[in-house]
Amino acid sequence: MPSKPSEDSTIPVQVQEQMAIEMAATGTAPSLTMAAAMVGAAPMTVMYRRQGRKDRHEEGQRRQKLMPEEERIVLEHCYFRCRLGFPPTIWQLREIATSII
Repeated sequence: MPSKPSEDSTIPVQVQEQMAIEMAATGTAPSLTMAAAMVGAAPMTVMYRRQGRKDRHEEGQRRQKLMPEEERIVLEHCYFRCRLGFPPTIWQLREIATSII
């Protein structure tokens, strides 16, 4: 079995996961678990990626309701109210966000 790359490897995790999936698909590695071990990726994560699950960052972007500019405006409203000594409640936050959209 080939040795595992060093922990200070500069290969991004997403690239490692994709490499493991390709190694298993082409037959370079006998199994997906072995391919994950060869590139230094977590086996379960590689299995989930192969099934189509997105990473946290991508999924978070998909779920985002406000655009970055709208988010900035909501934050400004919140900071303004906090400086006045009246931090907004969750219901008021929703009203602020809805009024901006």
